Amino acid sequence: MTTSARTSTERHVIAALPIAANRLIGARTFLIDRAVPDCEYIELPSKMIAEAVLELERRVTCIPAVTASGRFAKLRRRLSPPDVASIAGPFHDCRRFSPQNWAHLLNDQLPLHFYVCEHFDLDPTKVTMLLPENMPGYGRRAVEMFGIPVLCTDAAVEGDALISRYPFSSALRGERAEWAAAKFPRSVVEKIVQHPAGHAKHIFLSRRDTRKVSNMGDIQPILDRYGYVTIYPEALSAEDQLRLFHEASHILAIHGAGLAPLLYRQPDSALKHLVEILPCGHMTDNFRVIAQRVNIGWTGLRGRIKPEYVQPAQSPETTFFNQFSLDDFEVDPVSLEAVLQISHAIN
Repeated sequence: MTTSARTSTERHVIAALPIAANRLIGARTFLIDRAVPDCEYIELPSKMIAEAVLELERRVTCIPAVTASGRFAKLRRRLSPPDVASIAGPFHDCRRFSPQNWAHLLNDQLPLHFYVCEHFDLDPTKVTMLLPENMPGYGRRAVEMFGIPVLCTDAAVEGDALISRYPFSSALRGERAEWAAAKFPRSVVEKIVQHPAGHAKHIFLSRRDTRKVSNMGDIQPILDRYGYVTIYPEALSAEDQLRLFHEASHILAIHGAGLAPLLYRQPDSALKHLVEILPCGHMTDNFRVIAQRVNIGWTGLRGRIKPEYVQPAQSPETTFFNQFSLDDFEVDPVSLEAVLQISHAIN
């Protein structure tokens, strides 16, 4: 293979992002009044997401094979990648940080791909997106929905490489909504949502396998009263998931990858407010940030606390509280009623 001299790395500073204050509603508790329990109304303070640096480089080179490492290693299956694959045109290596996860793919790797192609003045439909060999079919179809060619391999790859380096935790969070709203992805999404799927106006995005609401019998009458239709995102095509976030006016959703299409909300979308149900074992502000960036309201609803969560959640030795992330959990009907009243009062 012919190689060229290495180009200098271009450093792009992703500016710090201020996040507005929001409200999180918790389950009824006697810690408010020992005689009459009530819901916790928790004010989430405004905060700053720190600036970060994104490094971009384009050169003819050989990108090393991918091997299992870190906390996403379980998503790798191959132990011995094949030899070297070759791609005729330019390619962007997007195999880092688990793109097999639907939310990572839609909210991190795809927006970054749009930005990298725009930076190097390349047509995204002419730049191959390099993904892991065990990429799920639905993830590959989402990329192809944008007309982007895909190569799924864990092998080393040689050719005209677009290289992006960034810290997973922060670098994309401030800018990815702008990257997803750039001319190319916006034109694709606009064409998709022009063909309605007939989704209901009030949607409850539920989960089937993990992180499920275990007391649905208690909250279903409330959902019925507010006219919520239960949807399992995995039952929809990628296109219909984008349409759902265009057609629904209110979405109540358990935190998870099913919320990933929120990033692609169009300005003329009916969606004005998101209620995100967060189990105590998985508290994150990821979609709170995205909601602000796509100009809709956000209110959090926290599930009931389990006794086994308390010590590790408050221990100074805990560095990353994720051991209960996929647990099923209960939602307090009174707190659900309260959060829906807030949501529906907004519109």
